[in-house]
Amino acid sequence: MLILAFGKDALGEDLSLSGVASVGEHLFLAPDEGASVVRLTRRDERTFDRPVEFGLPQLVALPGEPGDELDLEGLDTVDGYLWCVGSHSAVRKRVKPASSPQKVVEDLAEVTYPAARRVLARIPVDADGNLVREDRQSAGRPPRTAAGLSDAAGRGLRDVLATDPHVGPFVDLPGKDNGLDIEGLVAVDGRILVGLRGPVLRSWAVVVELAPVTHPTNPHQLVLGPLTAGSVAVYALHFLDLDGLGVRDLTRVGDDLLVLAGPTMVLDGPARILRIPRGVTSLPPAVHRNAMIQVGPDLPPADSTAPRATPGTDHAEGITILNGGGGKALVVYDSPTEDRVKDGNVSADLIDVT
Repeated sequence: MLILAFGKDALGEDLSLSGVASVGEHLFLAPDEGASVVRLTRRDERTFDRPVEFGLPQLVALPGEPGDELDLEGLDTVDGYLWCVGSHSAVRKRVKPASSPQKVVEDLAEVTYPAARRVLARIPVDADGNLVREDRQSAGRPPRTAAGLSDAAGRGLRDVLATDPHVGPFVDLPGKDNGLDIEGLVAVDGRILVGLRGPVLRSWAVVVELAPVTHPTNPHQLVLGPLTAGSVAVYALHFLDLDGLGVRDLTRVGDDLLVLAGPTMVLDGPARILRIPRGVTSLPPAVHRNAMIQVGPDLPPADSTAPRATPGTDHAEGITILNGGGGKALVVYDSPTEDRVKDGNVSADLIDVT
């Protein structure tokens, strides 16, 4: 178990986390709400502390309006960049427990389409572990720049997927209704893999492969490049047989892909880590369940000090390989149990993936 020490002022009382990435002695974490990424730094073998908050609107142009929640879900670090993705999902209004029957009916009819959730961006990480708009590495080399995918001319990720025969019918459905809901991200070899919590198609989860590149005339903007030279295809779909679960996050360990799988709907269902050998560099179009290896028991671990004693708690949301952790994966949770939270600290689980 690992302690993430945010302090009482960093995230307030809500210590729900939806994404995590490790680089050097730092962890970058996506709070479940807001428009920021928080960095923690290793204090010792079991604790990360010294929180620093980085507001994404100050670093990169974002869709939506100032102050909108980004619903960041997936983080990864590669080649000196932090990549981040929002859910891209539509939202059905949440029904409050004390609502009258008529209010329930009215609320369930209300669906919104927040533009701010359509984030796919990369941010340079400088030598001190700070997120910066530009990072000049050395004389004679262009700076590494923060850049976001533009929705202009219908070339945003949501726009592209809207025409896909598999995912397209689900793009306008709310994320928690098996609609489009991005929750995982891993970056490797110039490609980005984004995992979908929804839709799940007849028990098969979906991973989208992309090749974002810097706009030829605007270094602070990304466009979807072709997946292969001479091709016009800017994305590819991969299907994972997860026994009806969706992708809650992705990470890499060597050439293997780790999939954090969990329920698509709002419920307390199984969550597990599955390993796909050589999945990062050569993920096939479809991966059957018998080609995956489950890592450890279902989450939370049986020896956790924070069992899911209360319904609606401890939903595994983010996974990363901990640098210097001896083959350990770090798993963070949305709606952590009370046992996990104390005085601005929240515990996360370490899973052996060797």
